[in-house]
Amino acid sequence: MLALHALPIMSITPAVCGATKKLYQDFACCGDSGNTAICVAPSFDAVAFESRLDALESGLARSSVFDNLQEVDAALERTSSFMHYINAETLQSDIDILASAEYGGREMGTPFENKTVDFIASRFQGLGMRSVLKDKGYIQRYQLDDGRQVVNVLASVEGSVFPDEYILLTGHHDHLGQVKDENGTVIGYYPGANDNAGGASLIMQFAETAKRMCDAGHCPLRTLVFMAVGGEEQGLFGSELFVSSPPFPLSRIKFVANADMLLGTNAKGQANANSEDSNYLFPIGLAYTTGAAALLNAVNSKTSHTTLSSFYSNGVGAGLVLFYRSDHWTFAQRGIPSTFFFGGDSDTYHEVTDTADTVDVVVGATRGQLLFQFANVLANIPTVPTFASDTAYLTSKHTYDWNYAAMSAASPAGIGSVADSTLFSYHKIDFLWWTTELHTPLPGAHPIML
Repeated sequence: MLALHALPIMSITPAVCGATKKLYQDFACCGDSGNTAICVAPSFDAVAFESRLDALESGLARSSVFDNLQEVDAALERTSSFMHYINAETLQSDIDILASAEYGGREMGTPFENKTVDFIASRFQGLGMRSVLKDKGYIQRYQLDDGRQVVNVLASVEGSVFPDEYILLTGHHDHLGQVKDENGTVIGYYPGANDNAGGASLIMQFAETAKRMCDAGHCPLRTLVFMAVGGEEQGLFGSELFVSSPPFPLSRIKFVANADMLLGTNAKGQANANSEDSNYLFPIGLAYTTGAAALLNAVNSKTSHTTLSSFYSNGVGAGLVLFYRSDHWTFAQRGIPSTFFFGGDSDTYHEVTDTADTVDVVVGATRGQLLFQFANVLANIPTVPTFASDTAYLTSKHTYDWNYAAMSAASPAGIGSVADSTLFSYHKIDFLWWTTELHTPLPGAHPIML
């Protein structure tokens, strides 16, 4: 244990002191009420700290993320002894369950999705996770006019200093459902192991890791929220409905890290992915957030040393427009810093061959550990990355000019007739045209439990 001595000439409020203790290992507080004196180790750089004190007092340093990498180091050191909670064995076990015939492809609005939701909520409950849904449990339901429900599952670990600031980790739990012949007879199902049973499984592991850390005295400064999202395959329904009726102000969400198809290792046609080295990852959307790339690189250099490919750095690569195709997008549209963590396009995408035995859970756990450590640093550093100011084009028509000539701009029905289904599922094109071009609210939906 470090020996401490007081610096009586400096004083800060107890709240800021509590936050600062989490950023500096050789820092403690003296006094129990009112202004609190700083106690530090002899090695503490008091001059450097004093220059930051004003910023800390005015909101935990909303200036530069990298004024002092000691903050990143401290956050990473606290996670290091808890990374075993994100592991290949549990990941494989959960994927085996969620991608099994018993879960029937997990399509939105079906009993199979309800089974999936109950599985995830039960895990949260078993961990004793905190709800963010006004004491109404972990399940957030919306009713559509056609009778189907859209269901998100949320849990959290409350921030110790800024409980009303949120870092979201998301991953959709739904998939495409059953396979039927021309007579409507069920002949199979879409397992959706990589897309996205793996992401939903990681969300549960992230939640457990954060809970174990907090129980051991390492609670984050900001609240960490873990959300398994419904209705992604049908058109980002779950995330869109969440931001339309959020349980807390959207302005309080400081970052969204989204895991979708994170376990793929067959990165077909994608430059910068070494076919002989599976230790790579595509973080998509970093270009839209000031400071996020530098922060992720700093975390990665001290942890997994994963090859972070810039192939999709602006969300476009190999003819695919990916930044607009998963749940982080609905948050980015509202100016919330968001990044899509992606393992690469695969031959099993939306095929019955996306089975539990085809995913690489060892690679998935490594990528998952990096994602969690990145999110935990975001929850603990003084300043979080900010949405770039020149991103108005994210909602402009030219976002879709990659294939717009094949679509009719007259109506969503026209857009849905595009022939190239390898770029988008028809329903997803309809939905994205609708939300980005028309900016109209999602019709026929309302919360039935918030």
